[in-house]
Amino acid sequence: MVKQIHRCYKRVQGVVRKNQRLKSRSGRLYKSCHQRGSADEKKEIARQMVNHPASPFTLTDLNGQSVSLSELKGKEVILDFWATWCVPCKASFPAMAAAQKKYSQDPNVKFLFIHTWEQSKDAAEQAKEYMIQQQYNFEVLMDLKDPVTKKNKVVESYGVTGIPAKFIVDPKGQIRFQLTGFSGVTEKAVDELSTMIELARSADQNSQPAAIKN
Repeated sequence: MVKQIHRCYKRVQGVVRKNQRLKSRSGRLYKSCHQRGSADEKKEIARQMVNHPASPFTLTDLNGQSVSLSELKGKEVILDFWATWCVPCKASFPAMAAAQKKYSQDPNVKFLFIHTWEQSKDAAEQAKEYMIQQQYNFEVLMDLKDPVTKKNKVVESYGVTGIPAKFIVDPKGQIRFQLTGFSGVTEKAVDELSTMIELARSADQNSQPAAIKN
């Protein structure tokens, strides 16, 4: 992360002295640098917008209740495919928690964390224990292997090849953004996800990709 901030800060402010304590100042430097380049970043994110139907699914949460994507029509839904054994998935959770908190007062935004590609028979219990230990208030759904095909149906239907994988679904049930992996910078991840949520909202309202103002 320090190298990324060093390059970004150098691009905006000029040569950085070798003895600058970038690590201790990383949050402030990132914020300053990010503000300067936010317009270009929004344009780049807007170019990544897609528009194709989200695969319908019904899964069970950690309390045994069924949740269907179709029941959430009219809301923006953020799907996050993850697993307890996935280190990058768990590394991204502070950013996801911050994003969820940011939209906690918006009834039209819903976050769903879909556990998939389990490696043990007690995956649901492990996921539940992890949520309790880390004090995450996430709605976790279990995409368990089909006993016949031995495949995780939902993650397969979304064409996921690596996790963490996130999808932003607009109120009409259309996938507007999809991304894989985690940048390692919490603030950046929250900003990017927030931009995608707002662009997807605007695109749905206008029935076309939103224009980005400088």
